[in-house]
Amino acid sequence: MPTIERDGATLHFTERGSGPAVILQHALSADARSWDAIGVADALVAQGFRVILPDALGHGRSGPADPGRVDLDSRVRDLIAVVDALVLDRFHYAGYSMGGWLGIGLLRDAPERLLSLSITGWDPIDGARRFTKFTDMAERRGEFIDRILALTAQTAGRSQPDTARMAGYADTYERLFRDLPSITTLIEHDVPIMLGVGRDDPYREPVASAADALGIEPIEIPGDHITAFLDPVYAAALVRWIAGQR
Repeated sequence: MPTIERDGATLHFTERGSGPAVILQHALSADARSWDAIGVADALVAQGFRVILPDALGHGRSGPADPGRVDLDSRVRDLIAVVDALVLDRFHYAGYSMGGWLGIGLLRDAPERLLSLSITGWDPIDGARRFTKFTDMAERRGEFIDRILALTAQTAGRSQPDTARMAGYADTYERLFRDLPSITTLIEHDVPIMLGVGRDDPYREPVASAADALGIEPIEIPGDHITAFLDPVYAAALVRWIAGQR
């Protein structure tokens, strides 16, 4: 079970395959196994890539997320620590939802490390603001916790998070409203970028606006914020796009 330590926290990851490196970063409250569930990891390995699957702090088999370690800066440093431990100079990166947020942080802080950047299920303009009608953070937090409990109850084989883990999820959710790199972060770098979004995702409109600013066509996927990740259209489009960036 590969792990590293950074500032007293344990970061877990798995890897497989050989060739150019691809980092796949999961969504909030998910973990690295989500990429196996939709077949993306194995498909990329079959295409000749080395695939690295980190569990973000507070997720999967990584250690618990202290409130002081869930901001964007800290999460970017966690990811850089993993790729440095693997002696990776440059890599392709794909992230969904929270993983997309982290990807923009990577582009801001370490653009020289990125061969390409795929962001899906994330609003690069307003962050998580369109995901809720609430403006009060306490109400946003309560709504988010209710959603996670309901989603977990509906997902076969998924257990309810304990109190500490749920607090880590909710603390991270709050940062999705606060730690927002400017859209110019995407525009001012020459890293190849893919933007994707579900057709029924509340982020669809701002993703389209961001894609227009970049001069690219967004990938539209059947489904909403949750179900688009699971749709085979997303897996196929992502693998095809990354393979095209060799």
